[in-house]
Amino acid sequence: MGASETATVALQRTHVVGINETIAIGAAQEVVIGAFQTVNVGAYQNVNVGLYQSTNVGTNRSVDVGANLSTTVKDNESRQVGAGRTTDIGKDDELTVGKNLVIDAGDSVTIMTGKASIVMKKDGTISISGKDITIDGSGAINIKANKNVVIKGRKILQN
Repeated sequence: MGASETATVALQRTHVVGINETIAIGAAQEVVIGAFQTVNVGAYQNVNVGLYQSTNVGTNRSVDVGANLSTTVKDNESRQVGAGRTTDIGKDDELTVGKNLVIDAGDSVTIMTGKASIVMKKDGTISISGKDITIDGSGAINIKANKNVVIKGRKILQN
């Protein structure tokens, strides 16, 4: 064939290969689809990108995985969400951080399970609520207040 090839099909084109097909392109490839594209792979698909991959979706994107999903990032990961974010986990969730974990909320942070909760508000108010609350320190426990320390209970026991 010469230096260039052009194929124009007015309505439909079907391409059937009985077993294998290999396409080798020396520099760049561009695929333009006017309306809709479906890709069906019967068993396994592997995509290798040598340097950089970018995906842009005009409005919504949905990913459904039948069993497990694993993501590995060798260096850093960052995410930006313009509005709200919700995560719903059916069973357990575990987070392991090698050094520091910072949770920075504009108005409040609430940690809750059942009838127990810890609420921290931006004005500095911290509320710990629950049936029985135990503070257990292997060293000294220091309480300091610029105002009164108020302890209320049916019976207050010391040592």
